[in-house]
Amino acid sequence: MTSSRKRSFLGTLLLASAWLAIGVQAGAATPRTVVVLVFDGAAPALLERAETPAFDRIRTEGAWSHGLQPPFPSISLIGGVTLSTGCWPENHGIVSNEFLDPERGRYDHSSDADWLTGCEHLHVAAERQGVRAAALGWYGAYSGSRGPLASVVGEASFADFPEDAGRTAQVVRELTRSDAERPQLVLGYFKGPDSAGHFDGIESEAARAATVAMDAAVGQVLDAIERGPGRDRTTLFVTTDHGMMPVTDLVNIERILHWHDVPGTAIASGTSAFIYLD
Repeated sequence: MTSSRKRSFLGTLLLASAWLAIGVQAGAATPRTVVVLVFDGAAPALLERAETPAFDRIRTEGAWSHGLQPPFPSISLIGGVTLSTGCWPENHGIVSNEFLDPERGRYDHSSDADWLTGCEHLHVAAERQGVRAAALGWYGAYSGSRGPLASVVGEASFADFPEDAGRTAQVVRELTRSDAERPQLVLGYFKGPDSAGHFDGIESEAARAATVAMDAAVGQVLDAIERGPGRDRTTLFVTTDHGMMPVTDLVNIERILHWHDVPGTAIASGTSAFIYLD
């Protein structure tokens, strides 16, 4: 993979880090706030099939790109952790939604920061440099050995995550705090259209409705920024951990191993599978 492609994928978070650095180095009395929202499974094609006034506003007033380079395979945990750390899977160690680790055992959609084999999450780097961060449902917000890794954290378990309306309220609450209390970095994970895309397809009415709801959430965050005390000192980034494509073929790896009497274990995450031979 070329360095230019690496730069294109990491450009949003590198720019966010630059804004933070400016505020810290200058010792500004009213520092900037950077907001990064990730909507799970938000395939760009979904935005073409629904009315999305908030995203249209971002296209018009801000910047927009379809050219970001994803990690492989482009699925939830790999994409999210790559965004959060600025590293590729070969460096941060999260290589799928599920896999076997020779020391810790089975990794299964965990957001425990202790699974990282290298690199550092964005909120951890921010806090280490004296930047107050909010990690709301964010990747690596908690460590199994160190506890919460940001000044403000959301739920520790995906099972406890609120629906996106609840997550929006959390983000808005942080943005409307006074300058003394507002985090300079606000990270928010949203369930987005992921479930609808997986179970109903990206061309379904469920996916269209989820896209409309996603746009409404972005609109509420934009409104909060406009109304908040840091209006002219806030930078918003909206992105996704992966997109979607129609499924045409299914391959049952475990059945194939069984049919051919191959002793081993298959751990699949939809787009890829690991085979651990006995």
